[in-house]
Amino acid sequence: MSRTGMATLSSEDLQEFGDFVWVSEACKLVYFSLSKIASTQFLQLIRRAEGADDWRSNPHHVSAKPLLRKLGCERAADILTDSTWVKMVFIRDPAERLLSAWLDKFVRNPGYANSVLWPGASNMTFDQFVVFVLDPNTDESKHRGLHRQSERHWRPQVMVGGLGKWWPTISFVGEFDNLRADTERLLRQFGVWQALGAQGWSAHADSAMFATNEAVNRTGARARMNEFYDSDKLNAVREAYAMDYELHRVLRRIGPR
Repeated sequence: MSRTGMATLSSEDLQEFGDFVWVSEACKLVYFSLSKIASTQFLQLIRRAEGADDWRSNPHHVSAKPLLRKLGCERAADILTDSTWVKMVFIRDPAERLLSAWLDKFVRNPGYANSVLWPGASNMTFDQFVVFVLDPNTDESKHRGLHRQSERHWRPQVMVGGLGKWWPTISFVGEFDNLRADTERLLRQFGVWQALGAQGWSAHADSAMFATNEAVNRTGARARMNEFYDSDKLNAVREAYAMDYELHRVLRRIGPR
């Protein structure tokens, strides 16, 4: 992957940004959101920065989302190329993220899988789910396989919100493994840690962001990796998500700043 060869932003780019790329004008921040990587909390953070009174509500269900695509091609291009704006993403090990997606959307909330896939889809075991996800199908009209229309919770990170194209604009990379510290580092960079991150984030609104994991969709996937993966399955998943591991390798050169 190279930083060279960036294309002019087009209407197709805006469409690909979709509801994945959010902006905070107040903080001059662009956030490439990736499902199963604390995206709900970061979207709440952006709404808090923008002054939303109901910032604790589910950000996926609000109508007035501060999306980059809403700003149009010219303004979006200006922001993405403006070095005074921070463009950030948080990344997560793809195999762990895949397990978290199954635990969350099939085991804990089976209605989700049954709704977005087909009735009874939640009955898939993790082994069956891995076979389903690793299917070689590339027809984007079908659920099986890994492609640009795969369900967002297990779609390759490189295929979400145009990240595979626009990663050269990224200036801050956080790690899910280091969520609390990297988030504080980010907010201190903006000078808003005390105002936006140091308080208000627990059920009782008295804790810092990510001081505890009270997310409704938390799964504890990291601690359960050995329970669901043997070496063959893990290697197969890593091979299927090779493009994400390569993206992570490149992005880690940027790291938190």
